[in-house]
Amino acid sequence: YREEPEEGFPDSGWRFFVGDESDEYINNADNISICGLNTICNIQPDILAFIHAEAGRKFGRDEDGWTEEFM
Repeated sequence: YREEPEEGFPDSGWRFFVGDESDEYINNADNISICGLNTICNIQPDILAFIHAEAGRKFGRDEDGWTEEFM
């Protein structure tokens, strides 16, 4: 999903998850990584189709491909 980027930081606003993380897992800072958007695009190039989506949009992927999810 994409949030409004945090001001004062090089932040695209994108947040990426596998999808099965528990709140306990996500709330542990040791389990969070900050990486460049280019890194994510190199790992998963088909995300490029959504990279300019507005803040507030959320996407998920399954065996049929990407779909927009509503928050």
